[in-house]
Amino acid sequence: LEEKDIDDLDDYTTGFTEEDLKEISELNLEEKEIGDDNFDAKSEVAKIKKPKTKPGDLYILDDKHKILCGDSTKKEDVNHLTNNKKIDITFTSPPYNLESSIRNNATKRKTYINESQNIKDWDQFLKKFTQIALDISNTVFVNIQLLSNNKVDLVNYLAVFQENLKDIIIWVKDVSVPTIGQNVLNRQFEFVFILSNQNNNCAITTGREFRGTISNVIHCPKIHHNEYADVHRALMPIELAAFHIKSFTKEQSIIYEPFLGLGTTLIAAEKLNRICYGLEIDPVYCDLIIERYKKLKPDAKIEKISTRS
Repeated sequence: LEEKDIDDLDDYTTGFTEEDLKEISELNLEEKEIGDDNFDAKSEVAKIKKPKTKPGDLYILDDKHKILCGDSTKKEDVNHLTNNKKIDITFTSPPYNLESSIRNNATKRKTYINESQNIKDWDQFLKKFTQIALDISNTVFVNIQLLSNNKVDLVNYLAVFQENLKDIIIWVKDVSVPTIGQNVLNRQFEFVFILSNQNNNCAITTGREFRGTISNVIHCPKIHHNEYADVHRALMPIELAAFHIKSFTKEQSIIYEPFLGLGTTLIAAEKLNRICYGLEIDPVYCDLIIERYKKLKPDAKIEKISTRS
């Protein structure tokens, strides 16, 4: 076949219309331009002597986003957050390790599983939050890294949800961090498992149609030199959340985040004109999320509408 310049290829040759190609370009542009909000978590957490948030507190931000200080493995907490409203997608990166990850003079981060419990409990923890997420949302995106102590558990996790597995996205980082162990490979990628209750093979139907515009391999830099490691040890880059939100939802779609952490998914949703319903078990993290949102939107309307005992 004669070589042709890509600009010479017509719609018939490529199978894509001009609108399709424009969509591909916009997706790449959005991934680059979403940008960080430069929230200084380390400085903000140092100000918290006693958290304002209490377990059970529900916040509504600008009459749309919701944040509940609660447990995403408990259906009653999730229902309290969503009020039984159907969610468009779940996007989350569950805890990799279960140690305390916030430390200051007043508090330690509450964990979902006691540190003395074994990895089997982490396996059950994954199953609990995932099943609830599948119950309330059309499609669930779960970002998990393969670690030395979770390989078998991840295989078992996928076995449990084998009928729900639609596809796997590979997140490739710009660099691999050298491992300390001898004869151990450096890690440069993470999984994003795509799960759904819909019986449609590998088709991902989230309400936003696409054709030939989304790859199952994405390149997104990891956060280098995590200066907030004493606040959050596994920060997710905002570009990762933004890519999935932009690619698989329309504006005003509702994104459920079972583990808000420092609120990265919330910030990405706000920047992309989506709605975020999020759970965070730790009151200090909830305070930080509110402060982060206020830094982004100084005139934000913040409503605390419910406190449970």
